[in-house]
Amino acid sequence: MVQKLILGVLTLILVCLVVLIAQNRSKEKAVVAAMDRIVEPAPGPPTIEPEQPPPPKPSPPPARPVLVASAPKSAAPPALEPPSTAPVTQPQPAPPPQPYTTLVNPVGRAPLDIVVRPEGEVLKTELCGRVRLEGKPPAEVPVRLDATCQALREQPLTTRHYVVGPNGGLANVLVYIKEGLPGHYSAPATTNALIRAEACLFEPYVTGVQTAQKFTIHNIDRILHNVHATSKNNREFNVALSFRGSKVQQSFANPEVFVRFKCDVHPWEFSYIGVVPHPFFSVTDTNGVFCLPPGLPHGRYVLAAAHPKAGETLQQIVVEEDNLNVIELAFTVRR
Repeated sequence: MVQKLILGVLTLILVCLVVLIAQNRSKEKAVVAAMDRIVEPAPGPPTIEPEQPPPPKPSPPPARPVLVASAPKSAAPPALEPPSTAPVTQPQPAPPPQPYTTLVNPVGRAPLDIVVRPEGEVLKTELCGRVRLEGKPPAEVPVRLDATCQALREQPLTTRHYVVGPNGGLANVLVYIKEGLPGHYSAPATTNALIRAEACLFEPYVTGVQTAQKFTIHNIDRILHNVHATSKNNREFNVALSFRGSKVQQSFANPEVFVRFKCDVHPWEFSYIGVVPHPFFSVTDTNGVFCLPPGLPHGRYVLAAAHPKAGETLQQIVVEEDNLNVIELAFTVRR
């Protein structure tokens, strides 16, 4: 009896499965038939986009005038005019140029003459002139400082590749006698070179020294700096200035233009030093003006002007008793 009951239950389950399978197949056939009745729309003609007119060509920028310095001329006396009854207004003085903190040779004037003043048997020769930049230099790049150095500066910092005055004068140019002096000529140094680590910068940006001349590097900040001289013709050194007021003295034995100083703690902090074998050198100020030390003997020389970015330019000069020629040197912006 039990076996018959079990068999009946199994038979009932099998019948239910067959019915379910048949229903599913009928639903699938209905879906397929409905899909067959769907008709895709016929594709229409392709749309043609209207042709856009070409963009207008930008007009070329206006030509930049070239700044050319001329020798100062004596002005003619002004003509006398009848007195006017209009109230006289006092002329306002021109605003002074913005100071630049990396001056090595601030002249305070802009002479463009060679002045030779013999005094007995000792010749006192002073060579002065100006270096200018022709063309517009590239824009300086902002420098991203860390929080410590940012707190030491009041203004944002940018690179200082080309420091140009209002009249095109180029600062940070080392001007020196490159050829003409005897090989055995030697004279004591006339400058006291000082390089400062101040507000996370090396100041001045360009310095000149004589071979074997001692120069001092002084830490003005309350943070760690190091001075790493990456020289080619001289001994390389790397000195730490760990606290405010710390100093170190160094010198170079061989001529080299330029030796680069860098700080490994602050990668944007670097400057340049030019080493020459005699004291007849100078670094231009913010107006591009330079004056070599007096005492250069009469003769023919090659005058060199070197800049860390613009390169080097040369000019032949003649130093004689009545020489009043203008010394003008120029660089062209490199692209």
